[in-house]
Amino acid sequence: MKNIPIIAYFLGMLLFIHTTAKAQKSIDEKFNDIDEIEIKGGFCDVVIVGSNQSQTTLSATISGSGDKNYELEYEKIGSRLTVFLKDNKKNGKWKNENLQGVIKIETNRKNKITATTSSGDIGINNFKDNTFTIASTSGSISATELDGTINIASTSGNINLENSKGTISTKNTSGNQCIKDSEGNIVAKNTSGDIELSQFVGTATAENTSGGITIKAVEASLKLVNTSGGIRGEQVKVTNHSTFAATSGDIDIQFSNKIEDLNFELKSSSGNIKGIGSKKQSGFSSDGGTINSTNTSGKYTIKGVTSSGSQNYTN
Repeated sequence: MKNIPIIAYFLGMLLFIHTTAKAQKSIDEKFNDIDEIEIKGGFCDVVIVGSNQSQTTLSATISGSGDKNYELEYEKIGSRLTVFLKDNKKNGKWKNENLQGVIKIETNRKNKITATTSSGDIGINNFKDNTFTIASTSGSISATELDGTINIASTSGNINLENSKGTISTKNTSGNQCIKDSEGNIVAKNTSGDIELSQFVGTATAENTSGGITIKAVEASLKLVNTSGGIRGEQVKVTNHSTFAATSGDIDIQFSNKIEDLNFELKSSSGNIKGIGSKKQSGFSSDGGTINSTNTSGKYTIKGVTSSGSQNYTN
């Protein structure tokens, strides 16, 4: 009998740290002591906003002609909050039965965030000093003012990232990517959509198959690789050795570096190669083949490779 109070105490503690909400069509809740959030939104749009407050606010709702098959749930285990869309149908597949849903969360801006959807859009704003993993199948993703380790992926939706910094990874198949006003180390990969990078400072790697790669007003070490799409650049200031490679697309780069600060190692199978000269370096032109610039004292080496595409370098 003496152990009964102790058992009751631990049972109470378990109830405190593990809370599961009954499935419902809408949720309006507030939570304390949350430092990690995971959202599995399905067809719902997801909006996540960071703030300096310590409390987490959750507001979610679903509606539509087929909403009887779906419900919202959340689970709090310790300091981790999980919000998800529950499918009550046996086949585990949903049709777009005019379904609509929104999951909104406001939480401390230093919390770890993971959010996934199938067709819902995702917006995330104002988070720092943590890891942020955002993914959607066909929904678009918009992220602003993130600082940390940033992983963003969408299959056919667009990706927009602004005013962010850190270690950044963006990946999609047929959607477009637009990254602007950001800094850090970025790796951007796409298959058939475009990649646009502007007002970026740091180190940038961009790989594409058939979409274009466009950079503007960047100050970075660059590795840009494309298969059948072109590579275009304006106001490009390289801060280390850089590489531009395209199989059948053209390369056209306008540098803001002084030309005499750059060494060029350029190769093309059949495309034209052109480059402007300076007082210390002769211009160059070729209908194909290999060109090494006459300048050998430049700070950075620019490597350009094309198969049938042309190359043009100016300042």
